[in-house]
Amino acid sequence: MKKNLLLLLLVTFFAVGKANAQCGDLFISEYIEGWNNNKALEIYNPTDAAIDLSDYRLIRWSNGNASYLDQAAVTLSGTVEAKDVVVFVIDKQDCSLGGQDTCAWEGLQNAADGFLCADYNDCYVMYHNGNDAISLNKVDGEPGTFVDIFGVIGQDPGVSWTDEAPYTSDDSEGTYYSRNRTLVRKSSVQSGTTTNPALGTWNPASEWDTLAVNTFNHLGYHECECSGNVGVKENNVNNIVRLYPNPVTNSQFQINSKDLMTQVEVFNLNGQVIQAKQLVDTQTEVQLDQAPVGTYFVKITYQNGNTTFQKIMVR
Repeated sequence: MKKNLLLLLLVTFFAVGKANAQCGDLFISEYIEGWNNNKALEIYNPTDAAIDLSDYRLIRWSNGNASYLDQAAVTLSGTVEAKDVVVFVIDKQDCSLGGQDTCAWEGLQNAADGFLCADYNDCYVMYHNGNDAISLNKVDGEPGTFVDIFGVIGQDPGVSWTDEAPYTSDDSEGTYYSRNRTLVRKSSVQSGTTTNPALGTWNPASEWDTLAVNTFNHLGYHECECSGNVGVKENNVNNIVRLYPNPVTNSQFQINSKDLMTQVEVFNLNGQVIQAKQLVDTQTEVQLDQAPVGTYFVKITYQNGNTTFQKIMVR
């Protein structure tokens, strides 16, 4: 009875109206929960205009907590351009330190647009460890209007949320999703989750693709159906590339590029390289022999040092 009452209260409290209009507001596009202090969150702007981040805050709902705490919230700053992303990394940059102050890895630090929460005692938003819900809110009260929710506020899933009902590591044999993972929002997702999911109903696999722990090479861009193009960092936008056929139906596909390519790598959703080749050309053919049906990411490195990522399907 108490559990049912808690569920009712949570659903009532967090039911803040209809979901955001498609492509109408910011949402969390990538979640990194890696070893030690390899923690990061990427936020995507699917709209056609720049957005002032000072109108938003991130909140960590730790270990099933459902009460707003100032220490668990941080107001953002800066601007995110239209169809672009901003990457926030935990503020652990001094690699001479150890223990709880162990630095985030260099590759993660290099991807950061901003660093948050240097001192746990003042701010612990970025110290998520797999069983913490995270939300993006407007700064219009406490906690403020919910713009996006990762996880289930008010539920402690044990070690991690999983991809099998009831979606918690305490009661399921499913794959850990929110611990020792990099998660990327599916391109079909066009708006944030503004209503807290009911306890035991949140399947992270429905909106998130999972990559291996400490995978950082997807940060800095996001593919979303809100745009015909991939939202990317400035050093990627000048590279015009075409992959075809997509989906792949006969184990091979072609790449045509405006700029000279020097390397092509194909990753599966676990972050493993399944194909790689060196070249100096604007055209190439890639073989995916025996690749299972599914989604893959293609990383292309150019002679000028820039990189782009594309998604390709195998059927």
